[in-house]
Amino acid sequence: MPAAGTIKDGAMRHKYFFILFICFIFLLEGSLFAEESEVAEEEKPKLWQGAISLGYNKTSGNTNTSALSAGFFADRKSDKDEVNLKATLSYSSSDKKMDTQKWYTMSRYAYSFWKKKWYNFYKLELDHDRFANIDYRILPSMGVGYWFSDSEDFKAMTEAAAGFEHTNYRDDTKDSNEILLIPKAYLEKKVFKNSRISQELILYPSLT
Repeated sequence: MPAAGTIKDGAMRHKYFFILFICFIFLLEGSLFAEESEVAEEEKPKLWQGAISLGYNKTSGNTNTSALSAGFFADRKSDKDEVNLKATLSYSSSDKKMDTQKWYTMSRYAYSFWKKKWYNFYKLELDHDRFANIDYRILPSMGVGYWFSDSEDFKAMTEAAAGFEHTNYRDDTKDSNEILLIPKAYLEKKVFKNSRISQELILYPSLT
């Protein structure tokens, strides 16, 4: 069982992470807005796209619950390469007892080649899930992908990657290391002018 000091230090660490996470979201939003303003003034194509979400829910009755969620994504796409950034945060409690605490971050860079249908990419994922006993899990990966279609109305692609996953647990469980094969498929269809439907499938089978 973790010592009281260790639990307290972990709680403080995640509290500081949450504060930094919120500050980073606002800083990112400001930078995206500034860049979009400059682009509009110079009448250049907009490279960056992004969104921020923040939600809170509270219920009272036989059981008092509260839930907080936050997230952002930012994408930069040019004719030759692409940058993707994403982060999510979830926290909830029931009768003042925490039952969810997790966060996830992802950064990805892809470079197109061979008629812009093929691309190679490099990706880094980092996450934490207190109630899955995961203090942190880091997964760098790299691979290749192919666009069957990349038009405004319809997008379809597939990827294959290999990665190395390291997991550090909150208790005395020994750290784990695994080599993963990571296939992915993605479909997106434009329905109306500002409406789209999409489906993404990612698998993480272990090779070790």
